[in-house]
Amino acid sequence: MAGRKTDDQFKSVEKEIKEVRVSMEKGICEMEKGFGEVRAELTQNRAEFTQNLTEIRRLMEEQMTFFSAPALAPEKTGAPTTTVEEDREANRAGVAKSHLAETSGWRARQEERSVDPRVSQNVVFPAGDTGLREQGVDRAADLRIPRNPCREEREEVREFAREVPMGTQGKNWYRGEGRGVFMEGEAPKFDERRAGLGGLVHRGVERGRNPNVVSVKWQKELFKSVEIDTTQPPYVFKCQLYDLTGVPPERQKIMVKGGLLKDDADWSTLGVKVGQKLMMMGTADEIVKAPEKGPVFMEDLPEEEQVVSLGHSAGLFNLGNTCYMNSTVQCLHSVPELKSALIKYSHSGRSNEVDQTSHMLTIATRDLFNELDNSVKAVAPMQFWMVLRKKYPQFGQMHNNFFMQQDAEECWTQLLYTLSQSLRSAGSSENPDALKVLFGVDLVSRVHCQESGEETTETESVYSLKCHISHEVNHLHEGLKHGLKSELEKNSPSLGRSAIYLKESRINGLPRYLTIQFVRFFWKRESNQKAKILRKVDYPLELDVYDLCSDDLRKKLEGPRQILRDEEGKKLGLKASGKGSTSKDTDVKMSEAEGSSNGNGEPSNSKSDQGAESQKETQVTGVYDLVAVLTHKGRSADSGHYVAWVKQESGKWIEYDDDNPIPRREEDITKLSGGGDWHMAYICMYKARVLPM
Repeated sequence: MAGRKTDDQFKSVEKEIKEVRVSMEKGICEMEKGFGEVRAELTQNRAEFTQNLTEIRRLMEEQMTFFSAPALAPEKTGAPTTTVEEDREANRAGVAKSHLAETSGWRARQEERSVDPRVSQNVVFPAGDTGLREQGVDRAADLRIPRNPCREEREEVREFAREVPMGTQGKNWYRGEGRGVFMEGEAPKFDERRAGLGGLVHRGVERGRNPNVVSVKWQKELFKSVEIDTTQPPYVFKCQLYDLTGVPPERQKIMVKGGLLKDDADWSTLGVKVGQKLMMMGTADEIVKAPEKGPVFMEDLPEEEQVVSLGHSAGLFNLGNTCYMNSTVQCLHSVPELKSALIKYSHSGRSNEVDQTSHMLTIATRDLFNELDNSVKAVAPMQFWMVLRKKYPQFGQMHNNFFMQQDAEECWTQLLYTLSQSLRSAGSSENPDALKVLFGVDLVSRVHCQESGEETTETESVYSLKCHISHEVNHLHEGLKHGLKSELEKNSPSLGRSAIYLKESRINGLPRYLTIQFVRFFWKRESNQKAKILRKVDYPLELDVYDLCSDDLRKKLEGPRQILRDEEGKKLGLKASGKGSTSKDTDVKMSEAEGSSNGNGEPSNSKSDQGAESQKETQVTGVYDLVAVLTHKGRSADSGHYVAWVKQESGKWIEYDDDNPIPRREEDITKLSGGGDWHMAYICMYKARVLPM
């Protein structure tokens, strides 16, 4: 046991030695990497120093060239011509008196001469020339500065020349900090952008001020000559770096002596030196790119593009109690399959089965739909109204020289009947009756007489279902059940007299668009006029009519409905049922069905010419989504106001109050159930959720 412990201890020590060796190798690699960075930085600094030295030499050569050039030639007045070398020789020889006498008049005239372009912008005075002042000669009067030749700057130059120390021949001087302070040697390189006359600025440092100038390295960039104002907190310096790099101050990590630079640190304790290189880390904000195209106002767009941007069609002007007609047209205009069928109808499509007025009304409807689709401003349906009155004279009734208010349900029914006749005669063999496919409801009825026991079966096709309203009806579904039951009085062959028959109807064929009329108006015998039922009847945004269908139709609906249930179960995290099609087929069918009508009830985004599918190509599910509501406001059937509420392809609702389209929310639509003087639903149009075969 002791031997095993010793082996274990030896292995642990050996493992620790390996770890120390690995850490030491990593440290050596990091040190070599740091030495490489320092070596590269020294090489870069050496290159910058060599470049600066070359620049200084170039400036010195320019200055020597300037002072070696000949002086300005005097005017032809007899004054002698002198050069800088001659003046220096005269200064050394001590012949100042004769020189003063010869040049006194010439110097005075030189004050009025123009600026000499040969004069250098770097104003540096050789000490040799200042020796001329001992004999009364002021060479500063001969100098001009071409960049700013104002009087004040010329005076500053003269003052500078007078202050240069005497007896310093062969040396160059420049002004230091403060008045009367001069420094020997070459003047520092100055910035032409900020230097005035006598303004020798050391790389952007103004005269009389000496801030710290450092360089900052951030990622692969190096920012040179960044000023640090020690009178301001470091946060100001970080804001400067934010302008240069785009790194916000809160993300900046600047390495200084003692750690990271804090926003409220004291510069005096940090020991930052002039020319010091600071390292900064941080990520810059994403640069906001300018938009490729500037803002375009909707008023500047073409009218066709304005319609697309608006997201809904135009309104219709009220031509005088024509709100019933406007609301009917807006609801039917929302059916893309109907528009597609009308587009295919031509002027020459009339046959002998259709009269001329029906043909004209169909053409007027097609043109009005097209105008609504391509107009932003409200449309005046004058042509449509004239043809409608010609086809159905009851809509042209007048009272006191004004057109009377009419029933929107009568306008809806008459218009659909006319369109069905026209489109049926002009339809193709594949789809002989487009309107029946879109709006027709097939009913199978059982007619039973309790007295005689007679029972017959009848079939019929209607374009809308009736929701009868009584004191027992509070919901649309209840009203539909009442509407499918009725009592008839007719002659009984077995009894030989009239008898009461009970008629019970069931839906045997469903359309793409299910129209439901709320029977709110009835004839009141006591007052001999129409009356309105104001009772509140709720209606859903999603309607299921499965229990109103016949047994044969229910069997056909079981498969598609199972697909819908499986899809809803998936959304809730439930497993799909094994009945019907497989889950893979379910996914395919549901994805295709959502292109026609998705689970939220939003209409299809497909084009109108792709919407006219026959029942052979699709199968209904018995589930419908609300897409349009026609409401009536008022207590009388012969007055009041009709408004259309239509759901757009984007899923938004628009209230078409004649020529004024108003965006509405979905919760506003469910408040139109009645119960007061507000708008209440009179006609509801639902769109079927269909699945491909």
